[in-house]
Amino acid sequence: MRSQIVSAMAAGVFALPAAALAHRLPQEIEPNATAGEATPLVAPARIQGNILPNGDVDVYSFTASAGDRVFAATMTSWSASASTDSVLDLLDTDGTTVLETDNDDGTLGATSSSIAGAVIPADGTYYLRVRHSVATGQLRPYELYVVLRGGLQQVEVEPNDVFPGTPLSGTGWAGGALANGLDVDNYAIDLQAGETVFVSLDLDPERDTVEWNGRVGLGTFGGLVLVVNDAGAETPDSEALFMTARNAGTYGIQVLSATGVESGTYQLSAQIFPAPPPCLVANSLNVPVAIPAGPGVATSTLDLFECIRTG
Repeated sequence: MRSQIVSAMAAGVFALPAAALAHRLPQEIEPNATAGEATPLVAPARIQGNILPNGDVDVYSFTASAGDRVFAATMTSWSASASTDSVLDLLDTDGTTVLETDNDDGTLGATSSSIAGAVIPADGTYYLRVRHSVATGQLRPYELYVVLRGGLQQVEVEPNDVFPGTPLSGTGWAGGALANGLDVDNYAIDLQAGETVFVSLDLDPERDTVEWNGRVGLGTFGGLVLVVNDAGAETPDSEALFMTARNAGTYGIQVLSATGVESGTYQLSAQIFPAPPPCLVANSLNVPVAIPAGPGVATSTLDLFECIRTG
């Protein structure tokens, strides 16, 4: 436990100790506009960054093995700018050659990015580049999720039409096919309160440009399943969805057709990120403290623990 002084200015601005920011996600390290300056990641990873100022580019590096599949997506829906339109590029080991790119396959927001199932050609260090779709746009902030899948993939086994479905194996990675446009494949996962799941659906696992219009769902919420289907700007198609569980329980992931007609093969990845450690609320020791009417400073003492929430 540490004793800290929190000062309140008459204008209403509070100066908080650095420990108050303990629950932020890991942050990008600027400058990181090139492969040589890339912010390193160890997958699975979840990191926060900003495309700021106009024309900014963020590059992240990660190590992968031949045959690994990359599942990555941006979440831009809470950007303070007027746009949520990101572009996500997967770069080869030279840091410049684009192996795969995506403009609009993400769902939070509607013009965020999703790459699902991209194949790593050889062992080495690869890069993900996040940018706005136009040089005059900003993302303030965005979250980037990165997962690598390799080894044995869980194979879908019918019947799995009843929600919440077949338990998803510990690999968090399954492959299957919808038998027809009315088929629904369900996979069950267990979440603890506060855990976040990143669900990524690859709609062209063979990378042969034969795609289908699929949707991915997650639930249940009062008996309902949240289903997303977002059109992308180029091939291959994919879907991405994020959720932080408010309550512990068994949740279901659905793979289904968006039209009730189309069907095809798919790969599904579901990565669970742990909940942050619990917080303690620190109360002022000498309250109330009057804030002066004019210029001035009012002080109060807080006993702060390693993990705090202030406000």
